[in-house]
Amino acid sequence: MSERPLSSQQPRPRRRLLAGMAATGLGLSALVHVLSYAGIAVHESVPVVWALHVGIFVVFIPFIIGLIEWKVPGSGSFRVQLDWSSLARFFPRWVPVVAIGLFVYVSFNFQATMSRGPKGGFPRAAIAAPPTHEQNVYQIRGFSGHWLLFYALPTLFFVYVPPAPRRPEDDKR
Repeated sequence: MSERPLSSQQPRPRRRLLAGMAATGLGLSALVHVLSYAGIAVHESVPVVWALHVGIFVVFIPFIIGLIEWKVPGSGSFRVQLDWSSLARFFPRWVPVVAIGLFVYVSFNFQATMSRGPKGGFPRAAIAAPPTHEQNVYQIRGFSGHWLLFYALPTLFFVYVPPAPRRPEDDKR
């Protein structure tokens, strides 16, 4: 078992603003999600909670751009192949386990939420009649579950992964 250098295991926010925004979104999403298990549909009394949905794009687009910077040289511009082994060395050992666990949880949460929703799905049912409190709880649980994933990945990336190293072919453009 190879030991990772200590420096790769310590959080070093390279992009502090994005890391802070992503972590804040993750914390708020987790709060909304946990409250849904207590039967509280936060968006009924605090509709601004839907701003978390928009906030995903603020951190997820730079996250995708940051990932693309770590592409394998010569992998092209339309089909990008990421250099996962170079990225993995920056994360503590617990990160892959948590990321996979979160992905599995979000998948199950989505299935459970959709199975408890109104017949015909949330949008169509809302046209026919206003949603009940229980439907609102499941609706916010479904959204906040996805928010967890879409905020967690950028948070981990911006906290642990430094900007991609410059390659000689980058200077030739």
